[in-house]
Amino acid sequence: MQRMWEAASPNRDEIIRISSSEIIVRIREQFSRSVNTQLNYAEVKATDARIPHVQWTVRCTVSMLTQASVEQIEQEILNYVQAGLKSQLRIERLTVEITVEDVHGEVVGYTEVAT
Repeated sequence: MQRMWEAASPNRDEIIRISSSEIIVRIREQFSRSVNTQLNYAEVKATDARIPHVQWTVRCTVSMLTQASVEQIEQEILNYVQAGLKSQLRIERLTVEITVEDVHGEVVGYTEVAT
């Protein structure tokens, strides 16, 4: 079952109804440009109690496809998540939890970034 959120529109003081899967589709579209990572899992949820929601947490698990450093991969992921969300939502606080795996599925990095 997908969760529906009442969120703030990025351009106006308008409330939109959006599903978690719609948000994740936007994030996946950003990842389609990557030659360094593959998005394996994404979860999104609002973390504020007020409506419209403007605070979000995104959990991502990605496979690292190149010899880039974990730090480079984490920055790329943060950029993709921000671009995907900001196209649909007004964001006042974003937390991204990033798990990076190698091509064999072994965890090589985990970080939590708040913006």
